[in-house]
Amino acid sequence: MKKFLGQSLMIMMAWVSAQGHAHSGPPVPTPVGLDEIAVAFEWDFDATEITSERISDQLYVLFGAGGNIAVSVGAQGVLVVDDQFPALADKIRAAIKDLGGNQVDFAVNTHWHFDHADGNQFLGPDGAWIVAQANSRAKMTEDQVINLVSIA
Repeated sequence: MKKFLGQSLMIMMAWVSAQGHAHSGPPVPTPVGLDEIAVAFEWDFDATEITSERISDQLYVLFGAGGNIAVSVGAQGVLVVDDQFPALADKIRAAIKDLGGNQVDFAVNTHWHFDHADGNQFLGPDGAWIVAQANSRAKMTEDQVINLVSIA
């Protein structure tokens, strides 16, 4: 019994020691907001132009800041894949209108990162159905830290 208690005590001490060591790495940087990220990546939303390229009949890609946006414009409505930033909402709407579309009916998010899904903030209230994988949806409902690069 003494041998078992001694071994158990040694294992517990090693585990407690490892826990302290596991948390002794470099400090986690202070999270920054979208404004600081935009400055670091030299994104100027006021000056950003949304341009388009035709891929095929009724299929286009929009370029702006961050990720690109695929746009399908057809008789059944407008579908986008990813939706960039709320600050570009009016410019994105205008670009879609120039392609012959009206309001966005469906938005598919490839993943939860801000440059792909933050446009949900203007599409949802406009009535678009937003589609995302379950894990992406869960990530979008909570604050997240993305380890991009050291931008401070």
